[in-house]
Amino acid sequence: MNPKKLIEIMALRDAGSAEKALRIAQTIVVRDPSDAMAQYQLAWTLDVLGREAEAIGHYEFALSAGLGEPERENAMLGLGSSLRALGRFDDAERVLGGGVLLYPSNAAFRVFRAMNDYNRGEHHAAIATLLRELARSSTDPSITMYHRAIEQYAEDLNRRW
Repeated sequence: MNPKKLIEIMALRDAGSAEKALRIAQTIVVRDPSDAMAQYQLAWTLDVLGREAEAIGHYEFALSAGLGEPERENAMLGLGSSLRALGRFDDAERVLGGGVLLYPSNAAFRVFRAMNDYNRGEHHAAIATLLRELARSSTDPSITMYHRAIEQYAEDLNRRW
């Protein structure tokens, strides 16, 4: 993908002009459907526009076509999030669970997986994960003061003392 076009798509999307970014990305994909980066940028832009169902195939293509890092990590997260948003919870679990294993330092995978767990009726697992992430990542003094207690409660939400 032409670096200037990549910068233009990203700048337009960041500036709130996702429709313009979409037209450019679509033109590039039509010209070269094998371009993994263009497919990823198209997927991301569709996602921003709330068109997750259209984004999924482009994310999948980009990932299967050898998209490099760090875009691969972000594409996996976008794919998992889109699958969850469309109610494809088992597919989302496969992608987000894979992301948790491949990118253990990326808390977003755990948070999106927790949302998917909630959607699958696994409320205990969802809340426990979110509590752990809150305790680990918050800089709010009222949370950091109790981070150990929050992590302990996350391990067994039903325990009574």
